[in-house]
Amino acid sequence: MAVRTTTKIGTIALALMLLPLIWGFTPISRFANPEAVAPAMAVISASPWRFAIVLGCFLGAGLVVFPMLLLIIACAAVFGPLLGFVYSSAGLLASAALNYAIGTWLGREVLLNTLGRRFDSTRSALMRRGLITTAIVRAIPMSPFALVSVVAGASVSAGDKIPQ
Repeated sequence: MAVRTTTKIGTIALALMLLPLIWGFTPISRFANPEAVAPAMAVISASPWRFAIVLGCFLGAGLVVFPMLLLIIACAAVFGPLLGFVYSSAGLLASAALNYAIGTWLGREVLLNTLGRRFDSTRSALMRRGLITTAIVRAIPMSPFALVSVVAGASVSAGDKIPQ
């Protein structure tokens, strides 16, 4: 394996090992408790940094493949239907762009070695019907849409043309 590929896989493995440690040894885990979430939502909705906080939540959630549907519902609950839609749309786009960039950075070979058949099946679906495949995955609640964005980025970095 090339040094570059090994470095990328090592970086991802280190990040994945650090996530449970961050969850277990920092106060971030308390946000899984509904009694703690309500006051936090009130603080966020009153903050002048609310848009940046929402984007940060969507970016972080996309990296750990957190269900985006829950964040969309939370945005609607905190900001109302109209502003919640705007914030969650911006967050979804930012998360998709970040995961796409990660896929471009990793490249096809790293993902093929890491994900194997799962990468190939997602990539072939994207190559046949890019926009339709993406829309279907996005419409399914709790689907791994971060994976589709990473695969799309890796495929394009390799020179494949995804149909619109």
